[in-house]
Amino acid sequence: MSERYIQRFRLKDRQYIEGCPIVLAAGALLYDTKDPRMVVQLKWKNISPKIVSGLHIKVNFYGENGEKIGEKDFSYSDNVNRGKSFGQYKAIAFPDTSVIKFDVCFKKVDFLDGEYWENIKEKPLVILPAFVSLDNLDENLLSISRKNLKNGKYIYQENFDLWYCTCGAVNRFGEERCHLCGKNKNFVIKYASIKSLEEIQAKKAEAAEKAEKAKEEMILKTKSLKSSFMDKVSNIKSQKETEKVLEDEELQKEDFSKTENTDSSMDTSLNEEKTGLV
Repeated sequence: MSERYIQRFRLKDRQYIEGCPIVLAAGALLYDTKDPRMVVQLKWKNISPKIVSGLHIKVNFYGENGEKIGEKDFSYSDNVNRGKSFGQYKAIAFPDTSVIKFDVCFKKVDFLDGEYWENIKEKPLVILPAFVSLDNLDENLLSISRKNLKNGKYIYQENFDLWYCTCGAVNRFGEERCHLCGKNKNFVIKYASIKSLEEIQAKKAEAAEKAEKAKEEMILKTKSLKSSFMDKVSNIKSQKETEKVLEDEELQKEDFSKTENTDSSMDTSLNEEKTGLV
């Protein structure tokens, strides 16, 4: 709205009752400077698969000391599809300008098919956590998510009977696929939830550690095989050298034997010659 209105109070965003088909996305209390009065503006969002045709609420107004000044019933009438917002252009006026804050009570939600949801026990609204960007993840976790989850924006969350898709849509807990982007819930959990990403990272680290250990064992095994091979080569070389020495010794023996035989023959010849002389 224009400068005619001055904001006096603002509700916390994303208020919800478990099981309710609607979320109170935002709300503000405004002071009307032109026509002195208080005005409440509320923004609602349909999170039900059904078309919402009506919403009935009660607004409670409070004074400076927390005392209740008054209340006002109000109804919205509109056909709203899932994921769509409504009500933000409707003004809920209250004449007492001493009001400083307010709260809202859900009463009933009507559906286009004639069914309805009713807050029979008048449960109070609670705050839904905000969506959290994937960019808030640790660098390693974000890398895993980005590699597997294309166009992911938000961390997966479960709140009450709802789950938050990475695309930014709110789904009912029993829905196995996101109503907006169509991604499988388990797939989103795997690559957009902190717990799952940490488990994947831990498994990768474990696998890397095993691979490094296997590599080190292979290096040691290779060194051991090489050492064994060199020992064998050394033994073979030593054996050949030994055989060579023995072979040389045998040859020397043969040469010596031949020399002795030659000397013996010469002695025999000399003796024969001597005999002839006599």
